[in-house]
Amino acid sequence: MPTRSFSRKRWALSARSCTPLPGESIAPTSLRKSCQKGNSQVLPHDYTRAEEIEVVIREIGSQVASRLRAHDKQVGGVYLSIGYSLSTPTEETGFAHSLKLSDSTVDSNLINGQLLYLFYTYWDGVSPVRRISVAATRLADRYGEQLDLFNPPKYDMVKLEYTVDAIRKLFGKTSIMRASSLEKGGTFIERSQLVGGHAGGQSLE
Repeated sequence: MPTRSFSRKRWALSARSCTPLPGESIAPTSLRKSCQKGNSQVLPHDYTRAEEIEVVIREIGSQVASRLRAHDKQVGGVYLSIGYSLSTPTEETGFAHSLKLSDSTVDSNLINGQLLYLFYTYWDGVSPVRRISVAATRLADRYGEQLDLFNPPKYDMVKLEYTVDAIRKLFGKTSIMRASSLEKGGTFIERSQLVGGHAGGQSLE
């Protein structure tokens, strides 16, 4: 019978990089603050539609990427934890998994792409979601994007995101946002009004 507790799972961390060993997942309590930056949110109601859950994951992932840029850091891995509602029809309470990125980056699109890969790989498609936690792992001092001769340069996208960060700093967090945040399920505007706590609003600390 599947366990209903994250604490029953086995976890391992690499002392050198503060990240999981190959083939291991990480427990939410195993990520030390000095080795990661993350945000979490308890949703206002049960989310059952994949597209609505995806909107929130993208919002939180983009916020984490913005925090990395504000602290001149970049990420080599991502972590996603999904908590199910108490009304879930299964025995599972959720899941938590991590993934190493092929290239260290601060590109929100690349980070969100890997977070969504984890979500669609491990979500059962049935259990209602009530909590979402995202973290950037394998942090390093900012040194730029990896060049790729076979794909369009990522620099332009990252430069655009720095510009968005600057606009929000000058004119407010909701002065510019993704159109998807205005769709059903979006929580960007609501979270922008929060201060501190586990959700952290839109803080860049």
